[in-house]
Amino acid sequence: VRLVGSEMCIRDRCTGGEFLITNEKPWVFYGTVVFDDCKVVVEQGARIHVHGGIVPAFDADGMRTFYNDGRLIFINESTLTVNGTQGNPVIMEGDRLEESFNDISGQWFGVLLLDETKDHDINHLELKNSILGIYADSSVEMSIENSKIYNTSNAGLIGVHANIDATNCLFYNNGSNAVRFLYGGDYNFTYCTLASYGVDAPALSMTNLLCGSDDPLGCSPCFEYRLNANFKNSIIFGSRRDEISMVNGDACIEGFSSPMNYSFEDCIVRVDELLEQEGFEDFFNFCDPCQNADNNDAVFEEPNEDIYYLDTLSIAEEKAGAGTSITIDLDGNTRGLGFGNMGSAPSDVGCYESVSYTHLRAHETDSYL
Repeated sequence: VRLVGSEMCIRDRCTGGEFLITNEKPWVFYGTVVFDDCKVVVEQGARIHVHGGIVPAFDADGMRTFYNDGRLIFINESTLTVNGTQGNPVIMEGDRLEESFNDISGQWFGVLLLDETKDHDINHLELKNSILGIYADSSVEMSIENSKIYNTSNAGLIGVHANIDATNCLFYNNGSNAVRFLYGGDYNFTYCTLASYGVDAPALSMTNLLCGSDDPLGCSPCFEYRLNANFKNSIIFGSRRDEISMVNGDACIEGFSSPMNYSFEDCIVRVDELLEQEGFEDFFNFCDPCQNADNNDAVFEEPNEDIYYLDTLSIAEEKAGAGTSITIDLDGNTRGLGFGNMGSAPSDVGCYESVSYTHLRAHETDSYL
């Protein structure tokens, strides 16, 4: 086990160079670790454990507060590159390895990408059991593929004025939103699944607004920035009547207005009261084609057991649109197999492609024709 100490700033080890997290032994990071001007590269199969503890702090008014210090922070010119593979993903979790802690959220804080850091490239990461998953702030640029963020006590992924591309990703069992966008930014999600069950928060929340206070009577001061959010071949679904929440700042700054642009193409969504909200009555003009699903529709195999493969009767089967270069799913299965069509059928919506026994038998039969 490799140990990295609490409240440590990994600057001297890097000085603009590379910090390699190898897969030879598990790594344990204690407390808050700040990567400053550091290119962090994580090998496939590496296991990263973060020890988070409750520590005291004092705010600007001298009031004593407490926070969880188990966090990995990236600032200045730092980058995070995760080189996991389908058969050998990178695991990030807490340091309690007892079986009773396998699915317990809030054991550490999460990953914070700050200070306009760019070129974060994450592939085949499983991040779990934290307070939040990944927080991307201040024009951060990040791509994340073939990854899972789950068992968080707050949101799975938060983008604040950020630039995020996500492909073949699964977000589930998050104590708040699976994915949340604040203060605008640019976001592209393709073949992703945002699942939210038994949570008093929608799977997806997005706004071009940022409140500068916690005033319950209004947002003052407020800030806004244009939002561009695009979802394709994705599922945003769960147990609530509305699994998408949107708030338009609507020129909160006098004389200044930031557009809120969004599109959902070939997606499965769940919305109801959103359609009665001022400014979003025409939601389905920008969600086209979409399927507005409810509890009567078969989508996932067993969401109550956190199994988000597609049900054998799923409305997501063969409903994905063309026009992407994505040929495999989160598990590495070929997309668009169809029922004996040898790749000519449309692929399925969401992070997983159906590879049921029926599919396999159809291909076996075709292979002999």
